[in-house]
Amino acid sequence: MNTSTDEKIINAFLTGSVKGLIESNKRAEHIQTQISHIFLYTTTAYKLYRRDNEGFNKGFVNLADETTRAKFYKEDFFYNHYFNPAVYQQLQKIKISGNDIELKNKDDVGDDWVIQMRRIDTARNLTTLLHANILHADDFRKIGYQMTKAVA
Repeated sequence: MNTSTDEKIINAFLTGSVKGLIESNKRAEHIQTQISHIFLYTTTAYKLYRRDNEGFNKGFVNLADETTRAKFYKEDFFYNHYFNPAVYQQLQKIKISGNDIELKNKDDVGDDWVIQMRRIDTARNLTTLLHANILHADDFRKIGYQMTKAVA
């Protein structure tokens, strides 16, 4: 896969023209991190790993290598879904046919991978609540219980 193909996928997510999107025909907010592109819609988000971060590819995991990339997606989804299945919903394939970009089942033939997530309510996440100083001792006990339950 090359840069122009990646740009085609990114543009399709940005414009909401990917076939199979839960929220199709809506423009996405876009966040680019060190290793990924995150596309945010009203209730869903999609994580697409970057191939073009040479420092990450050389020093950690080569996401430009197709075999390594597939393994990384599968492991990332497995662990994140295990600890937070409400957010990490499914691992999907991306199929490219000419100018069409389509989401497929993870077991289907595809050209790349993407992780579908539920968009998190940023107004009520832990960091926001800590900064607002509105949590009480009982809230922390509940958080600790939930984390222990998820790990056990």
